[in-house]
Amino acid sequence: MKKLTLSTLAAATLVLASATSPAMAGGYYHGGYHGYHGGYHGGGGGWWVAGALGLVAAGALIAANQPTYVAPAPVYAAPVYSAPVYAAPPVYAAPPVAQTEYAPPPARSTGDLIAYPAHGQTQAQQNRDRAECQNWAVNQSGFDPSSVTQYSNNVQVDSYNRAMSACMTGRGYSVS
Repeated sequence: MKKLTLSTLAAATLVLASATSPAMAGGYYHGGYHGYHGGYHGGGGGWWVAGALGLVAAGALIAANQPTYVAPAPVYAAPVYSAPVYAAPPVYAAPPVAQTEYAPPPARSTGDLIAYPAHGQTQAQQNRDRAECQNWAVNQSGFDPSSVTQYSNNVQVDSYNRAMSACMTGRGYSVS
């Protein structure tokens, strides 16, 4: 018995599809409308089936006759490098810059806070209240007026003065 190949099978399918397409389409043309129920009863769906079978057969035939390409296996080898070449980096000299010393702006004075005793506090009580409020204001503002540096700024001084004023007002002093 002879062995069927793909191309022989595709050719047979193509012949059968083209030979049976009129039969699948509902037969040959019999002349007009059929019956009295209205409408045309002729079939057209068989042509679609036959066309689809024909396309499949033609595609199989084309695929069977295409040559097969096999890519050669890649060959891996260690890369070949030459000895590294080191070049000296370019010499860059920065242009001379005139150094100008800027004096920091004078910090606002923290001694301009005047607190009047509103409830008849004694001098000893006033000194103790002022010392306690100074410690509290330093902790609140992060600024210590006894150690002013070039990095001290007006925001810190204002924060210290507000904290000092709030503390003295809370202890019964009139602050101006």
